[in-house]
Amino acid sequence: MILQEIKEELLSKYSDHEDLQEVLDSLDGEGGSLSYWAGELASESFGNDKKLAKELYEIALEEASSNGDKLSIIVDIVNRLGEKEWAKHLYQELLKSGDDLYLLSSLGASLAKDYKNSDWAREVLSKALEVANITEEKFWGFECVASSIQQSLEDNDWAKKIYMDGLAKFPSVNNYVSAASAAADNFQFNDMRWAKELFLLGQKIAETFVDFKRLADGMGRLVDHHEMSDENDEKIEWAFDNYIVALYLADDTDAKKDIKSGIKELGIKAAGAKQLKESAVKILQKIGKENLIID
Repeated sequence: MILQEIKEELLSKYSDHEDLQEVLDSLDGEGGSLSYWAGELASESFGNDKKLAKELYEIALEEASSNGDKLSIIVDIVNRLGEKEWAKHLYQELLKSGDDLYLLSSLGASLAKDYKNSDWAREVLSKALEVANITEEKFWGFECVASSIQQSLEDNDWAKKIYMDGLAKFPSVNNYVSAASAAADNFQFNDMRWAKELFLLGQKIAETFVDFKRLADGMGRLVDHHEMSDENDEKIEWAFDNYIVALYLADDTDAKKDIKSGIKELGIKAAGAKQLKESAVKILQKIGKENLIID
């Protein structure tokens, strides 16, 4: 069915519908997305008109400007229309479009969450992991695949392994902090024990005030200022120690001001110069970073 025929059918069937003009404007390229209105046609608002919705989805697919847009439409086709066979064909076509890491990760996640085919999802996510290992995406590639696996398949062991493989290949304080944040996130791994291990691994390779500030910022974001507990106190103490080292190593006034702001957010008053140096030296000795002590 061509666009003009869809318009005529809409006018014929829904002349009194309050959203009709918006749908027509969308078809003329003046309103919302075609896929949005295709979804609306498949809803109770338009009497679950799945036949007309399918026609509109077909046009939306033809006009989609990116593979990401196409994937969003396929997800709608699965969830709004329940057209699994059509969706299967569309997924297969999308897989032929290339080895884009983000697309493969998103597609694999959709196959698990929307299409409900975990075996196919694992196959696609494994392909995404292969791409992560050979491209220049660096740690982000591993993080992208691991996040998709954890969120869609809830396979924490596999996702953790990918994070650790990525960190082994691309070790940096920033990457350890990013992984630790995912580990601690209630909507991801919700594993504070693993998060602490990652923070400590990041601390082992920290060399500059920027590194220690990143560690402190990362842990500081996990502090719940409305909670009173030993675990929360440990987070505050650990973040504070790293801020102290960062402040000790910083040689720029603006940088020091920024670090002090982080300390203030922890609810702690920054120490004086002499006390700061003594505290920083003790912390560096404690964590085996004596080489960073300034004579």
